[in-house]
Amino acid sequence: MIITWFLNKFGLAGVLIAGLLVFYEGVPGVNYVTPVLRIVPGLGEAVDDLAQGRVGRSYQRGRDEERAAAEQQRLLWEDRKRVEIAGIEAGYLDDRRTAKDALAALERELSDAKISGNPRGCPDAVPASLSKRLNVVGRPSASTSAP
Repeated sequence: MIITWFLNKFGLAGVLIAGLLVFYEGVPGVNYVTPVLRIVPGLGEAVDDLAQGRVGRSYQRGRDEERAAAEQQRLLWEDRKRVEIAGIEAGYLDDRRTAKDALAALERELSDAKISGNPRGCPDAVPASLSKRLNVVGRPSASTSAP
């Protein structure tokens, strides 16, 4: 009865054009008028199809694919950053270990030098008063000292 009324009112061409528009573009306003019907299993999908149309479904599918691709890119970027940070941390820890070993060697050398009296390669320390007295008399030069 409704179909015959539409056919009488708009004609076959008008009903076909309206049907194609509803199929491709959806019915505007159905999203807002029937939100409760979306909860009903089976009927909710039909209401979505009627409201969104083919274009809306394609748009939503494309948006979902883009969102998934962007999320995948973000996860790959995070993984690369994690690997980069781990490499930096490993280099930092190796540098600290190397510096700690070098510092320990220097401290060992310093403690050995304190035990032996003077560090290796350093001349004996001369007290200031003796140095002043030697300056008056004259210090022996390297060429005049005995071998």
